[in-house]
Amino acid sequence: MRKKLSVSAAAAVMAAVISLSAVPFVAYAEADPLADFSFEECTAESDCIVLAKYKGKVGGEYKFSVVRMLKGSILGSNFYVTASEDFGSELIADTKYVLYLDRDISVYYSHDKYTPNYDIIITADKRNNITGMTVMGEEVGGLPETVTVLTQYTDTVPSTAVLDEDYIRSGTVYDLMDDAKIIVKVKVGERTGDYVSGSGVYECTLIETKKGSISSTFSAALFDNVVSSGGEYYLMLSGKNSDGVYELNSKKSAVKAQPMTSFAAEIESYGE
Repeated sequence: MRKKLSVSAAAAVMAAVISLSAVPFVAYAEADPLADFSFEECTAESDCIVLAKYKGKVGGEYKFSVVRMLKGSILGSNFYVTASEDFGSELIADTKYVLYLDRDISVYYSHDKYTPNYDIIITADKRNNITGMTVMGEEVGGLPETVTVLTQYTDTVPSTAVLDEDYIRSGTVYDLMDDAKIIVKVKVGERTGDYVSGSGVYECTLIETKKGSISSTFSAALFDNVVSSGGEYYLMLSGKNSDGVYELNSKKSAVKAQPMTSFAAEIESYGE
């Protein structure tokens, strides 16, 4: 059974408990594991804060639909949270929650990945009245009455979030070419290792450079269901990672050179 904090302990856990006028007062935790927890700092550091409805578990992730953003943005109507089983055990399908999240972005993910800060879960009813809050599984009292009041408080906290650089999500070839730092035609060689699930590291031999500069042979992270060893492809690249592996600038940035499609033809004529 989950332990419920006393009123004084609950106030200590919250770095700022929000009054109806959205003016927080500051207190500090005296006991572990939340001694260093600060509600204000968590609000500042979170990439996004969202009121969302829980849809259920999909694979190893928890699926939510966006109801309202309190901070930041989430692309699309649904998103997926990676969290502990303890976090998931608190969730009830079709219930609304306010979540404090960090976002991990990669062109190689099937979707953006979100992780909860301090496993904060704030529950809300159908009218967006706040009905409870847990931090790392501990119940907390002294909450604002509504999501609107919480939003007003959130707006007063300067953000310190450092957002990951996003990849280009356009499917238009002109946008992809303009965004790319490097555009090349290559022969894809041996697959030398795994990358993110569904992609691998491939050795590439340069045939032609359309934009930027690159060595005559290099390693690139490519989607396994798009390329095959021995084939010729146009690659639009964002640069290389810390391991020296070049990355695509979008999910559609590896294009088979033959047969020549209209998409490939536009790349072929780039710079002419």
